[in-house]
Amino acid sequence: MHKDRYRKIYCDEEFYKQNQKIFKLLKTRLAHLSIVEKVQAWVIALSCLRRPIDWYGGKRKNIFLNETSTFKHSLSLTQLFQDTPVHIPTKLNPEMNLIDFINMVKIKAFPESCNRSLCFIANHYYPLIISDTIPTPAELLQIQISGKRIITFNENICNWGAQLFSGRDFLGFVMHDLIHADHFFFKTEHRDGQLGFFRFIQNILPDEGLGVLLLSEKFKTGFEYIISDMNSHPLHLFQTLMALLFSEVKDDIRSQQHWKNWIAQTRLTDEESSALGNINSPGFDNNSARIIEILCIRLGKQISI
Repeated sequence: MHKDRYRKIYCDEEFYKQNQKIFKLLKTRLAHLSIVEKVQAWVIALSCLRRPIDWYGGKRKNIFLNETSTFKHSLSLTQLFQDTPVHIPTKLNPEMNLIDFINMVKIKAFPESCNRSLCFIANHYYPLIISDTIPTPAELLQIQISGKRIITFNENICNWGAQLFSGRDFLGFVMHDLIHADHFFFKTEHRDGQLGFFRFIQNILPDEGLGVLLLSEKFKTGFEYIISDMNSHPLHLFQTLMALLFSEVKDDIRSQQHWKNWIAQTRLTDEESSALGNINSPGFDNNSARIIEILCIRLGKQISI
């Protein structure tokens, strides 16, 4: 048996086919809820339905309740799971509000990042946009630059099993968005650093040389992944971007010229330009890394919301 853990295909196609009757029941039951409450309820319901008898992973530290205590979900645990095969352990109060449930209960193979995002979407501490369509990489870049993230969610229950979202099943893709949101917002410094990298990207988009490179499908795929789905430390983002450039051009002199042109698109100090110019080189050191971190935070704060 493989350890049950989060992965791209969180629920297989058969799961979505077998549970259509329950999905229809839940869709009617949740019809009166706000879109935020629907996302919270569906994510909880689907995550528990995938292993209805042994989904319970124990109690967790109530680390978000102070921030969300003024918000209550319209449903209790009993109201959500009534007439479904999901078993509620005797250790839990069946009348527990779903916000309290997210705060205090572990679902097996459910990342804590998802708990945080599900909680903080209620009070807009995490400014998340809920959309029934997947944004393009360019659209997602602009959403991130505005200081927001997106959750792709729909109630087209009949299509959930047949459709993959960037290689993920429906629940897996929603969880993927929740995890990315938490990685983006959990630490202000990390968010500002990523925003600084996105500001750098925004500045180089008009570059003619970048336009030529984007004609290559391989480079375009890598570039779009970096600007929309990588969600990493800004230094790592810069390192990956430079590696992608050199891999595509395969000529160090021409690659270095492209890199210098991109650096010149943003108003930087000589020290900052030098640090960016030395990325992925033997001369790159901890001091250069720290300079880039501070640079990204500075640029990010200029566009933080």
